[in-house]
Amino acid sequence: MQKLTHQIYSFDEFTLDLTRGCLLRGGSEIKLRPKSFEVLKYLAENGGRLITKDELIEAVWLETAVTDDSLVQCLKDIRRALGDKAQNFIKTVPRRGYIFEKEVNENNAAFIYTEETAGVHFVIEETLEDEGNTEIAVPRQKSKAESLVGRATEIVGIKNLLRRNDVQIATLTGAGGSGKTRLAQAVADDCLMEFADGVFFVGLAAVNDAELVAVNDAELVASAIAQTLGVKESRGKSLTGNLIIFLREKRLLLVLDNFEQVISAAPLLTKFTAALPFLKILVTSRAALRLRDEHELIVPPLAVPPKDSRLKFSELENYSAVELFVQRARTAKPDFIFNDKNRLCT
Repeated sequence: MQKLTHQIYSFDEFTLDLTRGCLLRGGSEIKLRPKSFEVLKYLAENGGRLITKDELIEAVWLETAVTDDSLVQCLKDIRRALGDKAQNFIKTVPRRGYIFEKEVNENNAAFIYTEETAGVHFVIEETLEDEGNTEIAVPRQKSKAESLVGRATEIVGIKNLLRRNDVQIATLTGAGGSGKTRLAQAVADDCLMEFADGVFFVGLAAVNDAELVAVNDAELVASAIAQTLGVKESRGKSLTGNLIIFLREKRLLLVLDNFEQVISAAPLLTKFTAALPFLKILVTSRAALRLRDEHELIVPPLAVPPKDSRLKFSELENYSAVELFVQRARTAKPDFIFNDKNRLCT
């Protein structure tokens, strides 16, 4: 029999065994509920950066709409297991999210947490220096993520909306965990060939950190967009002014994720669209921006079977939530078979 190489994360005296799906201290296993393990694994994978509640929920609950209470209970479970009353491992940033504070080492890991298992996460591409007040920004490339389950109708509808000449701002709204970010990514991927000057993603979850409280939301959003596009500040002109000059003749799609974090900056988008007729903006937010030229699309949760249903397997897999469950299970475990023993998990 071939010896199994465990895939692990280690931090302090703790070990996350990804192969067995358990938390260890020394050689002893510490009880942790499956969802709590997934939350801890995701935080450890993304150590050192702010993870919002929405991001955690979307990554762990796989587009199933849940309340914040489910996440809070998991974090209580994790803090108990780690003895983390003082938040030495997981720091809570009030009203923002969480930061995993410990250094994490990866050991014996040929495959540890990828886009396919964790859900899709955008990365702002690096930029190349150029002369003047701009840099050469690298636009978004098509992701290698798995196909998005159960959203074909929404993707087509959003793309058709963005194609309309009278539409410049489309906002995807919905509860945390409804899949707004992943849906926006799928639309961005499908639109790459439709925007001559590229598609750019701007994550706004962490722009309003405590040290920046003296800066208003509009300035923070303008700065985040400028950083992504490679636009620099210059004397005698505002950053917003420089952005308008840079974007003036460009046919470009901006995806602004987690706009609820900076909702007071919404009028800035109207300022952009008024001056830039070729610019399209796709926003994700828990709440609508309440702009006159905004078109809101509510993202519903994936379809689930009725409770206590006795549907056949072939009928169950017609529900997109079940299809996603099976897809993700097979990504983590290629020999996974959907049967009577695990159908209750759906």
